[in-house]
Amino acid sequence: MARNRNPRLNASGCMDLTAFHAIRNADRSVLRARQRKQQAQRNPQKEAQTHCKPINQHRHGLHDKSGKGNYPRVYICSPFSGDVEHNTNNALKYSRYALEKGYFPITPHLYLPRFMDDTDPDERRLALRFGLRLLQGCSEVWVFGGHISAGMAQEIEFAKTHRKSIIYFTEKCNETTNTIRLDERGQQP
Repeated sequence: MARNRNPRLNASGCMDLTAFHAIRNADRSVLRARQRKQQAQRNPQKEAQTHCKPINQHRHGLHDKSGKGNYPRVYICSPFSGDVEHNTNNALKYSRYALEKGYFPITPHLYLPRFMDDTDPDERRLALRFGLRLLQGCSEVWVFGGHISAGMAQEIEFAKTHRKSIIYFTEKCNETTNTIRLDERGQQP
């Protein structure tokens, strides 16, 4: 019996596109890897420049808390309304501080105002709801500054209700004594 040369047909002569695509994709990835290797041999400096280092080896010395590449998410709670420019700069500073401490900062008031109107009460409520949704996925809430705004108060109350650790910081990123730390069961140690 003559063997069928059509790669889309299996041994019994039926169409088998799953196997065909799997083999084709594997062949393509092998070809791409071979091309990258040849290109690296021709131009080793370019390969070294484009290679991304893991963040824990980054020039800034950033590293995650666990050392395994898993950054725990922390919700940054700080004022936004009022002096928006000053408060935005502070939120950037607080986010950077969290990153340097090995956390993944979640700071919704840095990006939600880019496409939502904080002066519109309906959009403000919606933005706060989005922020609370993001807060649910965080392991801790970091509260910055000496002033607690109405929005921050809602976030703090939500965090207490959902048994999140709440850590208070001064505007200069110094931890205060008001901190409420909870273990993985939501209990105070």
